Amino acid sequence: ALIIGFSNTVDLVTNFSNDKMVLSNQMNKLEEDGKTAFYDAVGLGIDSLIEKKGINVIVALTDGDDNSSILSAQDIIKKAKENEIPIYIIGLGDIKKNILESISNATNGTFYYTKSSTSLIEVYDNVAKNLKSIYELKYKSNTLDINNANRDITLEFDIDSLFIQSSNIKYD
Repeated sequence: ALIIGFSNTVDLVTNFSNDKMVLSNQMNKLEEDGKTAFYDAVGLGIDSLIEKKGINVIVALTDGDDNSSILSAQDIIKKAKENEIPIYIIGLGDIKKNILESISNATNGTFYYTKSSTSLIEVYDNVAKNLKSIYELKYKSNTLDINNANRDITLEFDIDSLFIQSSNIKYD
């Protein structure tokens, strides 16, 4: 994960790290200040993930309406869709829910809303469970013979206690 802060400007708070303590300490140091460049922060997050391998998502928390970004909501939707990066948005307090929800929906993410910061632990737990239920499957055929195009594939999942929000299956 990496942490991007935003107010009047966007600040890269940490580089990518697996160290939960470092990430947690940096998160706890963030303070609200000034205006909100939310779309620009999400745009930087997308740019940071473009070259990363694996499943990439953005989880963004905002407590205000964007009033300072160069990018628009449509800009980040377009950029996220082009790069197949879902945006999970957590809205806290007095926000424009419709815009934030439309960003999440358009990018195959999820929108969460709470009026109080005391609910954030529960919201983040739901986000974590949701993200743990995402799988990426790649298949490479052992033949390129188009006359023998049918393949039998069996997928089995040991779901155990993972939270599954949707049972949709998508394939090309």
